[in-house]
Amino acid sequence: MRYFLDTSALVKIYHKEEGSENVLDVYKRENMNISELSIVEFLSTVYRKYREKEIDELTLNAIWSKFNEDLETRYDVIPFSSIIIDKACNLIHKHGGSKSLRTLDSLQLTFFLIYFLFQLFLMMELFFPLKKSLVAIDKKIFFYALIRDSWKLH
Repeated sequence: MRYFLDTSALVKIYHKEEGSENVLDVYKRENMNISELSIVEFLSTVYRKYREKEIDELTLNAIWSKFNEDLETRYDVIPFSSIIIDKACNLIHKHGGSKSLRTLDSLQLTFFLIYFLFQLFLMMELFFPLKKSLVAIDKKIFFYALIRDSWKLH
């Protein structure tokens, strides 16, 4: 199984706090997906912990070093793109009037939804294989169309 971690869960891997045990259990046995946005949020959170004296400079550097190592070996990073911005804006337009949907939350939720739709697309391909003549770019175009059509603003 693959997991998508937002920044609050990601930080629990590198700094012990409530809920760390649950996230560490998954971390030890699974590869995970994170958004590219999480890299910036993670660094900001670690520096906040440093400023607030929860961690010292040596710990800050060790956390950042281990996180960067894990970026290379443990995480699949979902890249930031204009579709993320478009869909996050759609979420805010649709739900912002009735719910408190903040900027970063809407972006992380969009990353998750795109990841979920991509996983769904891969599962669909198992049952309904695309013609062998299609190349990777055709799959990306199809995937983009799937996302675009499924998230139209109503």
